[in-house]
Amino acid sequence: MTKISNVQPKQTPTTSKNNKNKGVVSGYVAGSFAKTPFVLGSTAALFGMRNISKISKQDSIDLSIATQEALKQSGLAEKGVKVFKVKETDIFAQIKGAFKNPDADPMEILQNLSMGYVKKDKKAMQAMVDELKGNKLLNKIVNSKVFKNNVGDSDDFLLTQAQKQLNQMKMGMNACFLPKANKVIIPSKHLQTSVFHELGHALNANGNILTKGLQKCRPLAKFAPIVILLVSLLNKRPKNSEKLENTTTENKIQNVKDGIKKHAGLLTGLSMAPMLLEEGLASLRGQKLAKSLVEQGTLSKDLFKKIKLTNLGGFASYAAAIVAAVAACEVAIKVKDKIQEKFDAEKLAKESVQNYHQGRA
Repeated sequence: MTKISNVQPKQTPTTSKNNKNKGVVSGYVAGSFAKTPFVLGSTAALFGMRNISKISKQDSIDLSIATQEALKQSGLAEKGVKVFKVKETDIFAQIKGAFKNPDADPMEILQNLSMGYVKKDKKAMQAMVDELKGNKLLNKIVNSKVFKNNVGDSDDFLLTQAQKQLNQMKMGMNACFLPKANKVIIPSKHLQTSVFHELGHALNANGNILTKGLQKCRPLAKFAPIVILLVSLLNKRPKNSEKLENTTTENKIQNVKDGIKKHAGLLTGLSMAPMLLEEGLASLRGQKLAKSLVEQGTLSKDLFKKIKLTNLGGFASYAAAIVAAVAACEVAIKVKDKIQEKFDAEKLAKESVQNYHQGRA
């Protein structure tokens, strides 16, 4: 009687080049669902900020006066920093009113609302265009022959992108500091009290090497988590190195990919940490500037309280975004590895049976 050798289906083969990479899409989808609660928390913080920051007309005037004084006393005015307040539009009311016309074209209405109503704020619009033009990588792309032949005129493209970004301020959903243009843009109704936070960003961008460095690290928070997740999902070797016969290979690139996957959650958090640190520093520096104006009698205590609460909400939204990214990464990798291991185990079992029958033959 022929003795059948022991089969270990749970062991993941790692040397065969023919192994399929399974579970990439499923892992990504699972990660997207995993971050949903934290994304909702970040969104809730944003709407909380909008409610807190809504102020009366007189408070709005007082805040504008205090802002101009802050620019002078901080030295930001001398460095060219200006604050533009764009006229906020209730897009939901506009949509409701536009669709009351039975002959209206829905696509045309949406296009006009999303692109056309920003034209009044010319200075803010120009600042947004200058910001995009200051991006060297973006300008190399849009001015290339490939881009012009397939997409269109670079100036038209930059103008369209600037309009889209300015729409966030027009809808009262965001305020921003533009480091290339050295300008601050805030909505006219909601989020006005975030102006001192944005001035804090301006202080960082126009400050010493450390604060400037933190500002320049912000793009890392956008791209690094995506790269880390993709490298991890496309790596067939499991995150738990104990399941491998050898935890390292002769391939140095593979070892790097294994290391990224093993510490993917930590690396994701660390890549976004400079952004959170810069956000917190901007709030603290902005609040310090606002507090000095309170002591001088230029800014009321009530407005200062709203400024602090707005900053707290903003910081919470960024913190929630980081937790969401880490959770999504960890869940995505775990689901992908489970599917990969199951596929590899089934394949190994089939190969063992085939080898057994070939041996008998």
